Amino acid sequence: MTLRRRPVHLVVPSVLRFSIAKGGTNHYRALALALRELGPTTCYELDAPATDADAAWAAPGVEILTFPSASELGAALRERTARDALVLKVVGALRLDDVEADVEIARIAAEARAAAVFVDPDAPARLPHLVGGAHYLGELLPSYAAVVLLAGGARAVHEYSALARVPVHHASPALTALALPEAPAEEAERDHDVLLTASASSAREAKVVAGLEDWGALRLALVGSWPEGAAVDGVSVHPPTDPLRLHRLARRSRFTINLLRADFSGYADTAAARVFEAAAAGSCLVTEPFPGLPNYLEPETECLVLERLDDVPRLCALDEPERSAVAARAQARVAADARAAAVALTDFLAGIAP
Repeated sequence: MTLRRRPVHLVVPSVLRFSIAKGGTNHYRALALALRELGPTTCYELDAPATDADAAWAAPGVEILTFPSASELGAALRERTARDALVLKVVGALRLDDVEADVEIARIAAEARAAAVFVDPDAPARLPHLVGGAHYLGELLPSYAAVVLLAGGARAVHEYSALARVPVHHASPALTALALPEAPAEEAERDHDVLLTASASSAREAKVVAGLEDWGALRLALVGSWPEGAAVDGVSVHPPTDPLRLHRLARRSRFTINLLRADFSGYADTAAARVFEAAAAGSCLVTEPFPGLPNYLEPETECLVLERLDDVPRLCALDEPERSAVAARAQARVAADARAAAVALTDFLAGIAP
């Protein structure tokens, strides 16, 4: 499809600061990169001080504007939004002022005769609070021209469609791989056997730490918020860090383990960013099973399936030629799926009228 060029405004938690966007960082960067195909793209976010967790990010064709307050961001968006533009608002972008921002952005788009699009990157976490009860989005969403989801599959599309009789598009979370640099031609030295990341210290992470001594001589890298006791012999512990730095660490890791969140239950086509980040880095993914996994990576062919934590040493004993082959197939598939997801998203948005 030949896409009609139109300005795009993307209101995000952050594309600059991992310390703000956390696990959504690659979602937002990938969205910005995909949207460039529609026209000049501007990201709007609130100011935040840089921290050691952040890494520099910029992309040709993407302008990034930061503002000290939600009101100043809204004023700039109103001034810059022209007729027929696309204005995408990501859940959580304006932090404490987010509810007011949802209302204001719909109003800005209506006044300019632009199209406002509501973006939910984590529908499984949000929909239980929206479905079957009074919630402001139930009244507000019909003011938006469309909804874009990055998780939740057909069930999430159905539930959002019931909330708002507007078009709903589920973009494959493989889109996140767009935000990662292409792997160098030369193979990285993989000086870690296993990489695990954690967004918060929970019972799941405590269980991993309790079992570390049973994992034998595996060279482990733990990234994120891990409970006390993680820093044992043979384990390197790293603080939460920007996906660009995490990508470099994944390129040094033979395997990456993906453990699931409880609220994924019941929603298919919901995959953590690390699934695609691991594949893009050529690290062999070892994942707990979840509905829709074959939609992204074929078990045993493009990833390994972990039924119990006790199985980690056995799965990670895979010989290097076979591990490398599994990882290479996953890397090629994710790269193709990311491009396809971007095309499907832009095709959908190109047809959204004010």
